[in-house]
Amino acid sequence: MEIRCLKEGEIEQWFDHLSFVFPTPRDYFVKHWAHDPTSDYKDILVVYDKEKGQIASTMRIFRRGFYMSGNTYLTGGIGEVSTKPEYRSQGHAAKLINWAVDIMREGGVHVSTLSASKARPYYEQLGWKVIPKFWSEQTIPFSQIESSSPQHIRHADFSSADEVKQFVHMHATYSSRFNGPIVRSDPRYWSDWLKVECGEGAFVMTADGDDTKIVGFTCVGYDGKVFVVKDFFVDESNYGKDKGLAVLRNLVVCAVKDICTKQSLPQEAHSSIDLKFPSCITVNMTSSGDTNDRLYSEYDVRIQKQESFLYRVVAQDEKLGDTDKFVKDMCGKDIPYHSECRHAFWDVDKF
Repeated sequence: MEIRCLKEGEIEQWFDHLSFVFPTPRDYFVKHWAHDPTSDYKDILVVYDKEKGQIASTMRIFRRGFYMSGNTYLTGGIGEVSTKPEYRSQGHAAKLINWAVDIMREGGVHVSTLSASKARPYYEQLGWKVIPKFWSEQTIPFSQIESSSPQHIRHADFSSADEVKQFVHMHATYSSRFNGPIVRSDPRYWSDWLKVECGEGAFVMTADGDDTKIVGFTCVGYDGKVFVVKDFFVDESNYGKDKGLAVLRNLVVCAVKDICTKQSLPQEAHSSIDLKFPSCITVNMTSSGDTNDRLYSEYDVRIQKQESFLYRVVAQDEKLGDTDKFVKDMCGKDIPYHSECRHAFWDVDKF
């Protein structure tokens, strides 16, 4: 067995390995590799069985930046950790992960992050700690969606350099208010990664009388049961009014209608829809200081606590401190409630 980085000529074998171990189509991994501007063979670590000429175990480092307390830091995302059945329980994954941490530390990466549910206890043993993310869900009458006809909304154009430039600036201003969102300063990340991740679910609202000036953006997906806000940001003017929620409601209407049309969802089956969105975008929005955690004020909200995001400080920084301090600062409280937690991570940035 040899532990090393993947070689260029082995990329197809690597895709085959991932699609064999995970119940995920091979094309998913091909796209993640092809459309990530940071893709580098040196960030794919493998345990290679020389005798059988195959990959036994592998993982990949996803290099990103993230926002915290208005500052930006480097993060190394850990993803695509996988071991063939016959090589499991031999410590291969742990060796790769520990090597990855060393690589990140030497490269100046501040924090490592990953997403895991069933394997969460395993990563906690290796030093990662959970930071909760809260979701809000509301049931909305479909008639309210159907009767609304927002103006100045269209599909996002990721091929437009001017539009992407506006996205970069607007997203940075909006998302830097939270702790955890991925930095998207590279235009290629928009034109390559996000274009694929959002697909046809990305919509923009433009200024009245100027179809080229963006004032808001969202990406909405549908999992067969629930409509999910996977991304959102607005310009400063609309954020100052109501956190941009009026813009988001209009964008959601158009996105939901578009999904229903393209997926031929029978409207009679939708007396109501369930809409899910990150809680952090709605909380503490009232001018009086009262907490309002609803996108639609007239309907009840259900709060869900997601505990699959894990973080670990890998390079000491005076501001970040150790992992315990980092987790506390990311949340904003020792034991955060959904109305206090500042942790945000947009679904379209998942790796």
